[in-house]
Amino acid sequence: MINIPNSTQIPNEIINDWLPKLKESELKVVIIVARQTLGWIANPITGTRKKEDWMTQKQLMKKTGLSNWAVSKATQSLVEKDLIEARDVDSNILDTPKKRQLVGRHHKRIFYRLKLKSDKEILTRLVRNSHKNACEKFSHNKTNSLDKTNSIQKKTLTKNIIVTGKEFNDLIALFEPVNPSFERLFPNKGQRSALERLIKKHGYKKIKWILDRLPAIAKMSYAPVVTTPYQLEQKLGQLVIFLGRKKNEKGGVTDARNIG
Repeated sequence: MINIPNSTQIPNEIINDWLPKLKESELKVVIIVARQTLGWIANPITGTRKKEDWMTQKQLMKKTGLSNWAVSKATQSLVEKDLIEARDVDSNILDTPKKRQLVGRHHKRIFYRLKLKSDKEILTRLVRNSHKNACEKFSHNKTNSLDKTNSIQKKTLTKNIIVTGKEFNDLIALFEPVNPSFERLFPNKGQRSALERLIKKHGYKKIKWILDRLPAIAKMSYAPVVTTPYQLEQKLGQLVIFLGRKKNEKGGVTDARNIG
């Protein structure tokens, strides 16, 4: 079946499981969150939909036609039902009205996303499909010579394990706290190549060490802005210098000697 243009995919889980249980106000908020996320294609090549989007309270009121009080009550009910999630730009979960109001007062963005049973399968499916395509390509290039096949297999795996392996995709997923559109990085050849070069030069553990600390580094004043593998490759030198300067300061979060 051809996808209908200008449409929003509403997961069956919402209709089959939640529709009978939700109040009208809650359903309105869920539909708007779905519209602002699943209603947009993040990557035209893969068809990947947006995972989350930021909205203000006024935007939710306008799109749902609900009052400020009704939106707040419906949002909190959905959060408690574990059907939606709200977070700030630093990935702090906003699971109470007070937390969301505090962020709103400081004019910071609040990101919303659906929390569905199928949500956890998105990344797994992407990794599985990537691995499947690599295996199919390898199988297509088999020869009748066993020795030659083993040689090609060894060379192919050495070349592609970084690009298509689970560890590689896990590294890309670590950009999520600093890049709400991190899913666009998965199919981007330029970004994947940049990350591959970083891993080959510095090793998997050191790059993971850096990415694990990106959210904390992003909060530090005057820190280099890094939200993609390409930016990390271009600004790694700046990042090392910055962390070196922060090393002896009170409240420093990293030791620049771990990067080399």
